[in-house]
Amino acid sequence: MADKAEKECCSFEQVLSEELTEVESSRKSRLAGAAELFENTDEGSPSVEKAGPCQRARDMKLAGLAFSGGGIRSATFNLGVLQGLARVGLLRRFDYLSTVSGGGYIGSWLSAWIKQVGSLATVNEELLCDRESGTDYREPDPINFLRKYSNYLTPKLGVFSADTWALIAVYLRNLTLNLLIIAAFFLAVFLVPRLAVWYAGALTSPANGPANFLFFRALWCLGIAVFFISLNQSYWSVKRRFLADKVDYPWYARQGNVLLFVALPIMLSALFGGLWLWHGTTHQPYLNYRHAACFLALVIITWLMGTFAAYLHANVKRSEETTRGGKLKSAAKETLVMVGELLQESIRPRSSW
Repeated sequence: MADKAEKECCSFEQVLSEELTEVESSRKSRLAGAAELFENTDEGSPSVEKAGPCQRARDMKLAGLAFSGGGIRSATFNLGVLQGLARVGLLRRFDYLSTVSGGGYIGSWLSAWIKQVGSLATVNEELLCDRESGTDYREPDPINFLRKYSNYLTPKLGVFSADTWALIAVYLRNLTLNLLIIAAFFLAVFLVPRLAVWYAGALTSPANGPANFLFFRALWCLGIAVFFISLNQSYWSVKRRFLADKVDYPWYARQGNVLLFVALPIMLSALFGGLWLWHGTTHQPYLNYRHAACFLALVIITWLMGTFAAYLHANVKRSEETTRGGKLKSAAKETLVMVGELLQESIRPRSSW
């Protein structure tokens, strides 16, 4: 079954070749004696016969007419375009018609008219007709029909017509549905502060555990942020010292990961720290020198860990042939050097601002 389907399938070249044959046949009926202006003068030569359908399409100088969208306004505008092209004799020279939305409205009308009369030349002559002052003029029936029914939303006009009231009902229905969606969205936004207050009360409640649990949450989030800050800063410091290396962006230096591992933990640390301080002021004072010591120890340890990891990563990138022990030793040495340089940079007096 699959072999039979493969045999029945046509290649792109075969489809394009048959399409070009149809275009040539259409040109003979559309252009009459002017069809040779678009034909290749070398047709029948060995070079042309050997050329593929793509080269044949280029030699035929194909032309297409495209109508954009825009509702009834686009259809009205494109009707004038069709009349203008017919007036200058260019309408019959197009091989393809492409439409979308409102352009499809006028495009399908034109295709149906050509199909009905059986000739583009007849349609071209009808489009050439125009109003003349002092004479009785009657537009062709297809154009008159198009103008008569262009008000397709309310074909029957009048305050008491069924179409007018149906349009009003549809408008009110859609407006109400959209307003309900927008109102529900803003109500959900307004509920966020109330949910935050409820969550803060649940976290700081004595029944949910000791207040130090919030403090350790804040430290844990802060440690993650400090580690990745040190990792990024130290890694780029290494790269600046070894300019010969190829500069690449590790995964932790990309914007999305910086937001995830630096910005978000800092925000959560501030949230948990604030809740912990709030709990301490409403119940009993918890802030003392031990908490400050834990905070400083965490920052120093995570900063050194990030610096060490950065030098280890940079060392692996620069010398993959060294042993694992040599990598660790080199990374530890570079870490201490880096910490010294940062301290020296921080206490160095500024000569000018």
